[in-house]
Amino acid sequence: MKIEDPIPIFTHSGLMCGECPSARPRTKLTDSQWELIRDHLPGRKEDPGRTGYDNRMALEGMLWVVRTGAPWRDLPPRFGNWNTVYYRFRRWEESGVFDRMFSDLYPHLDMGTLMVDGTISQAHQHSAGALKRGATPEASRRLQGLGTSMGGLTTKLIAVLSDAGELVDFSVHPGNAAESPHFLSLIADMEGVSEIIADRAYDTNAIRAELRRMGVSAVIPSRVHRVDHPIPHDEKRYEKRHMIENYFSYIKHFRGIATRYCKLAETYGAFVKIAAWVIATR
Repeated sequence: MKIEDPIPIFTHSGLMCGECPSARPRTKLTDSQWELIRDHLPGRKEDPGRTGYDNRMALEGMLWVVRTGAPWRDLPPRFGNWNTVYYRFRRWEESGVFDRMFSDLYPHLDMGTLMVDGTISQAHQHSAGALKRGATPEASRRLQGLGTSMGGLTTKLIAVLSDAGELVDFSVHPGNAAESPHFLSLIADMEGVSEIIADRAYDTNAIRAELRRMGVSAVIPSRVHRVDHPIPHDEKRYEKRHMIENYFSYIKHFRGIATRYCKLAETYGAFVKIAAWVIATR
């Protein structure tokens, strides 16, 4: 008989059974992280309107969901009522709180050299089902960044990183979507870019022509169809591309990113922003 791996059991404190209570859980903010974000969150006493309960506890509850990938209903009671935390997450998402968290990460970002790549995450069956008015179920899945293939439902994260490995921007698409058409829209409004490092999936005539128009150097290896006339690239500079692969590895330590459970593309995007903020401020 095959013995399956045991299912991890969480206590009411949010720790796994057997985990040392004195150790800081990965879902808790450090004091320095909290000082960075506290004044950017709504619901403070001095803000107009209703004053929310402990913002730090609510944010740590959201981080717990992103880190574990667990359903909101399984949120440990120490974070408060799961429904309260979920609806606060939705309000913050709609009011742009996570957008500001993400955009304020790197106020003095060096945009000279950028790296771009995409990564695919498996999407759980629970992520399907959010219907768009007037759209078929298949079209609704595409609009929510879900694609179907032989492997099932997948979603794709296309990311742009700086030369220092900082996440500059990203977009969410169906897992079976081609990356190159979405790349140009990501960098269209970025200023000061002098060099793009990407793999051969981005070796298209359209991308190379647009980069030339922008005055941007393309460090992109040629595809096999250019075997007779390959376009040279700086192989030493191309070695830096491992940084974006490393970043995907880091962000997929968050189980809510590695496997998509949420139905809405904007919710998955908010999860990415929360994870990116934690990575940048830890």
